[in-house]
Amino acid sequence: MDLVHFGKGCLNIFTEDEYFEGTIDPDSGEDWNQTRPVDARPTLEDFKKTVGDYLAWEVSQLLKKQGENNFAGK
Repeated sequence: MDLVHFGKGCLNIFTEDEYFEGTIDPDSGEDWNQTRPVDARPTLEDFKKTVGDYLAWEVSQLLKKQGENNFAGK
């Protein structure tokens, strides 16, 4: 309960990464379900994986098409 009353200075269970301090609008309570902000910016590794996945899919489509052409006698 101290964490709620006194804030960040009473962190003894949570780390700073797990703690998010926000406010609740006392009139409407709309902010009650807030969650910690998430950094959704893609990293270079995310980009490399996406490009790699796409290229692998493209190659599989080409091989599939080539296999169908060989099977059909083209």
